[in-house]
Amino acid sequence: MYIGDEFIPINAQKAIFYYERAEKLNNQQAQSSLGILYESGTLIHRDIQKAIHYYNLAASQNYARAQNNLGILYCYGEFISRDIQKALYYFELASKQNFVNTQYNLGVLYSSNEFIPQDINKSLYYLEQAANQNNSKTLNYLGYLYETDELVNQDIHKAILYYERAAQQNDPEAQLSLGALYSKGELIPRDILRAIHYFELAAEQGHRIAQYNLGMIYLDGHLVPRDIIRAINYFE
Repeated sequence: MYIGDEFIPINAQKAIFYYERAEKLNNQQAQSSLGILYESGTLIHRDIQKAIHYYNLAASQNYARAQNNLGILYCYGEFISRDIQKALYYFELASKQNFVNTQYNLGVLYSSNEFIPQDINKSLYYLEQAANQNNSKTLNYLGYLYETDELVNQDIHKAILYYERAAQQNDPEAQLSLGALYSKGELIPRDILRAIHYFELAAEQGHRIAQYNLGMIYLDGHLVPRDIIRAINYFE
């Protein structure tokens, strides 16, 4: 492999050479990978038309990742004109193959009321499909929905279950949310030791808000004994 292998230096030209050889044999993954290369523009000059060409080749063979990437291009309209109907078409093709990133994308799309009318039932349908595959960002998002009472009826027990499932996969946002819930003690009984535990998990991954929260806990000294050295370490 010449793309993204940490043991082999990245060689874009060799990667393209081998991908193009595989693409001529109608290899879906090679077609999709060429699309990614031309869309990202990180290793070669960006060429969106070539990206779409290769994505279409793979998508026509029902390759879910390429269908998802086409959906993103048409949904957000960053490089091409937005076409939300095309976006939904490609997203739904990929979702039918249980492609978890697409299910998350559709769930967020139907909840956001940004490009299409909000439909919380459809949103939950797609999010739950992704959650059934234990997708951490989906689990975290469902936790947020059930915590905040904005789009669904608040259910703090469901929120915690979703956050915990995401936190078990080392999702720092879910760990931060659990830390906040247990430290505030507004929606559930305060448990400062659990709060510190979850904040520490997120802080170890470099989450700045979690580090700040830990610094404040140890600086304040109301919920745990004051520890200025620890506080400074987290603030740094």
